[in-house]
Amino acid sequence: ENIIEIQSGAFNNCTNLKNVYYNCNNCPMVIGNYAFANCSSLSSVTLTCQSIGKNAFSSCSNLQTVVLYDVKTIGSSAFINCDIKTASIPSTITNIGSYAFYGCGSLRSIEIPEGVTKLEGQMFVGCTSLTEVVLPQKITSIETSTFNGCSNLTKITFAYGMTKVPDYMCYKADTL
Repeated sequence: ENIIEIQSGAFNNCTNLKNVYYNCNNCPMVIGNYAFANCSSLSSVTLTCQSIGKNAFSSCSNLQTVVLYDVKTIGSSAFINCDIKTASIPSTITNIGSYAFYGCGSLRSIEIPEGVTKLEGQMFVGCTSLTEVVLPQKITSIETSTFNGCSNLTKITFAYGMTKVPDYMCYKADTL
């Protein structure tokens, strides 16, 4: 039978957990808040699910690879303070919460899928290895401080629908 929910805190602080893999076609699975938070040995996540709750993988200090399928929503602070180098975000995504990748200092580049129309505040603060961001054509809003402290950011490809650049969007992004 298919798992339909991993509840809040289910694997929180499981310090020996190394990989999470769940692949199921058309699964309505939901990852709860803090479900895998503080799993310090977790290095790889490959998931098919509908949503990822807030702080679901927060402070997984060795999490380097994230591959997501069919996800529609990534909650606030879902991957805050992880060591993600690569993240594959599916085209099904429509909402990425604030602080989602905050403090992911090893994240190098990210392409935001076309279904996302708004970047929440402080989503990529402190992503010091981030060099390039490609924004979808449908994006109409970017919240304040989205790319603060992205000290190696050299390129942002803006969407045609953008009408304003928010306050402090790239504060301390010294290479822009």
